[in-house]
Parts: sequence; structure tokens; C-alpha cells
Amino acid sequence: MIFRFDGYELDPARYELRRDGAPVALEPKVLDLLLYLVRQRDRLVAKEELLREVWPGVHVTESTLTRAVSLARAALGESAAEPHAIETVTGRGYRWRAATEEIEPAPATPLAPREPLRTGRSPGRRRLRALTAGALAFALALAFAWPRPVGWLLALTGSAVPPRTPALPTEPSVVVLPFRDLSPDGAHAHLAEGITEDLTSTLGRFSELFVIARSSAYTYAGRTVSVETIGRELGVRYAVEGSVRAEGRKLVVTSQLVGAASGVQVWGDRFELALEDAAAVQGQLAERIVSALGVRIAEAELDRLRSRSTDDFDAYELFVQARADFFSYTRARHARAAALLERALELDPDYAPAVSYQAGLELAPYFLGWDVAPERIERARALAQRALELDPFAPFPHTTLAMAYIAHDRPEEAVDEVRRAVELGPSSDVCFGVQSAALAYAGEPLEALRSLDRALRLNPRHPDLYWLMAGLLQAEAGRRDVGLSLLERVRETNREMVPPRLALISLYAEEREFGRAEALGREILGVNPRLDAEDALRIFPFARTRASVAHARAAFRAAGLR
Repeated sequence: MIFRFDGYELDPARYELRRDGAPVALEPKVLDLLLYLVRQRDRLVAKEELLREVWPGVHVTESTLTRAVSLARAALGESAAEPHAIETVTGRGYRWRAATEEIEPAPATPLAPREPLRTGRSPGRRRLRALTAGALAFALALAFAWPRPVGWLLALTGSAVPPRTPALPTEPSVVVLPFRDLSPDGAHAHLAEGITEDLTSTLGRFSELFVIARSSAYTYAGRTVSVETIGRELGVRYAVEGSVRAEGRKLVVTSQLVGAASGVQVWGDRFELALEDAAAVQGQLAERIVSALGVRIAEAELDRLRSRSTDDFDAYELFVQARADFFSYTRARHARAAALLERALELDPDYAPAVSYQAGLELAPYFLGWDVAPERIERARALAQRALELDPFAPFPHTTLAMAYIAHDRPEEAVDEVRRAVELGPSSDVCFGVQSAALAYAGEPLEALRSLDRALRLNPRHPDLYWLMAGLLQAEAGRRDVGLSLLERVRETNREMVPPRLALISLYAEEREFGRAEALGREILGVNPRLDAEDALRIFPFARTRASVAHARAAFRAAGLR
């Protein structure tokens, strides 16, 4: 039975909400809530009943229900003040009020059952999914695109230097430059960095803005560079500058929005607050900056800007330090980040960003080759889903879920997850980078290149992982020298990242440079002594066909990965 109302269809069999025939992205519990309310539409449903029936056997607070109702209303295009489907009965519960028609679903064509999620090892099999058709599609797409492929990734000529003067985006574009710590004791640099990161992430959730990634902004830290030069090099119209000054338990935050071409201040303000309220200041800054840029803020988004993820300042400080360690992609700093997050969550178990980064830390060692135990994937999935329950608007957990689906050979689900991540983080280079990986794995190379092009534009001074992706795609396109150069660059700058070394082993084996391949094998075993050839195949991006799987396996074994 399908429930139809106000241009929407709620389909229990397909477990989806549709508007004018198109699926509407919803969290599972929000969909469960809608289904329960529409089935009980002839009566008032108490809050206690909803908590019991929608979250059976799980202890959740009333705020969880309130959040789910807000998400349901947002999906239906209504508000609490003007409901057309979900009516709030103050102090009691909710009532379904939309006129609803029950219709029979059209007969469905039988489909083959989906293979259940696998956690055991299946070396090579995952890579065989694309087989000849996928490999041929990839090769043809690159052949027809060459020498002017989509995006600037494959336009790299060997130096791999991004354009010095990127074109300005059509939407308002901004970079948040590193805030300075002006505290007398100089001991609050982590707070300055935390506010910079938070403000960048918050502004990046507005689809009307184009926001440069934090890692590119931090290439200007400690340097004397004019705003005009920064705007020209990053291709943005505006720059945010600021500082923090902590004295005792008081924090003073100053910030200004400057026109990059003119150097003229567009907006400026000064905030005095208790040190414990540092986690909330980015919302106030974002609200002022977005308004100064002429972007209209919806009421729901305004509420989110004014909220905070935690009320525990100590938990926030620990999270800020952990987040800085996360993007180092080294084992020592990842271990420190994990310990910091564990302490933060002891102080506030419902701290959504901390749970989200925990999920990422659980998954990263798998894809970086440090620990390829399948159990990591399941733990990462569980943590990411928990993070989404705490904050349904967070994009980062969706990227973790997408990578987990890739690990389990479910590319369609990976693409769906990362599309939701991009919707929630339209200026997140990480979201577009993961989308590129998911699309490439799903056999959509041109779309993958477009996503990677967007990631590179958002993060012109991109990190090692983007050089890795560039090297892999250059080698796939037949530009071996360029691919080798880029992969060697990553190898030199990060001595613990296994995937570029696996790619280099494969490439050097094809050139019969076995001595170099064996040296790389020793480097890998120095990072992970337990990694064997079958483990390596599970994270190796080139093994797509039977022939490439066989070649990679032989190359890895010859290099010492038994």
C-alpha cells in the first residue's frame, strides 16, 4: 500500500518518500516516523508512543524525536508554525492532518536479490565487478576526452601545479584565513585554529557560497601576504580575517570580511564571551558574514547556526586538537586523535562531531593499509550512523558510509551516500573527493573527474590524498611518467601511506624495474608487517580486470608481500 498526499507518495515497500515521482533523501528513522504517523492518522499519537515504536529497545531523549520531526517537516516543505501534514499538540504529541489516499503499488518486475554485506576476505573479487565493460568504459571516456579531459586534473602536464589565477566562481566566494592567537600567554592557538575550521565548515554548508578548504587557507599561516594576492591565487572575491584573545576565562574574538580585489572591509565585528562559549562563536560569525554577502538565511538554518554541538568546553578543546591530528594521515597523530576523541566523548557522549571523526579514524587505517581487518568497516559504519542520529545535517558521516560501501563492493549505495554528503556540504572538498572515488568505482569516470575537479578547485593547495588520486588517474590514462612523478611525490611526503606504494610496485613491475618494486615492498612491510598480497588487493585501486588482478598479485608477491 502506498500513501499519497499533497503531491507526495510514502512507499513502505520501497521504503522511500517521493515528491512528484522523485525520491526525497531521508534518514531511516525519519522515514519510520512518517510511516508510523500516517498509519495512525485518525488519532493523536503521544510522544512516549513514538519514542517507543520508532526507536524500539533504544533509549533516546525527547530531543531526538523533536529533531526527527523537524527533518520530516523540512522534507515535506512545512514548518511547525504552518503545518499541512504534521501537527504539534503542545505537551502531548503529534497528529497527521494531511488528506491521505491509499493506492495499490504497480506490479513490480522481479529483481535478483542483493548480495548481503560481506565482511570476510574476497581478494580480487571486489575489483572484478567492473570487469571488461567497466574498464572499457573508463578507457573510452579518457580516450575521447584526451587531450582536453574534463577538469584540470588530467590537464596536469607533469609539474602538477594548480593555476595561479583560477577563474572566479559565479557565486560569492570566500576563504577563511587562519585566525591569530593574540592571547598574552600565547597558549590558545588551538582555539584560533578551531574557530577557523568551524567557521569554514559552517559557511561551507550554504549552497549559495563557494568556500575554500581549510588546508589551502592554512598555506598562508605565518606569512605576510596581501589579501589581494591571496584572492588572486585562490580565485575568491572575499577573505575573512580574525583573531582570538583569551585572558582568564574571557575570550575576545574579532573578525572582518574584506573584499579581496580592493582590500576594503565589507563587515567587521568584535565578540566578547566566556571562554566556555568558544564553541558557539562560529555560528554568530557565520550569520553575520552570510548576511553581509547578501545570502538569505532560512529560519531552520538560522536555528542551526545558533545551536552548538556541545556545552562542554573541555570536550570542545579536546575535539579541536583531535581534528587537527586527523588530516595528518600518520599513525602516531591518528592514535593521538583517537585518544583525544575518547576523552571528549567521556565528557559528552552525544558530541556529534567527535563521534563522526571517530568513525573516520576507524576507517582510515583500512584504506591507508595500516590495518585491513574487515571488522573496522562495521565499526566505522555503526559510528557514522550514530553521528547522523545526533546530527542529521552533518556531511562527513555520509562520506564514511560511502567508503564503507566501497569496501563491501556496493558502489550504487556508495554513490547515493556521497551525493547526500555533497548536498549537505556543497563547499566541502572532502565530500567531492570521496564522490570522485565512489563514481570512479561505480564506472562513471567522467562524472568522477568532474567531482575531483570541484574538489581541487575548492582546495587548490590540496593534500597528499589528492596527489595520490591525480597520480592514479594519470597512470590509468596512459601517462606513466606523470603518474609515477605524482605517486613518488606522495611517497616522499608521507612515509606511512601504503596505496601509493602499491601503485608504484605495479607500475615498476610493468617496466621490469624489479629492484625498485622490492624496495617499495620493504617500505610497506615496515609500515604493516602483516600485509600480504591478498590484503593488498583489497585496497589496490588498479585491479579491475582479471588480467590486472593477476598482474598486481604477482607484482606484490615478487616485491615481498607474500
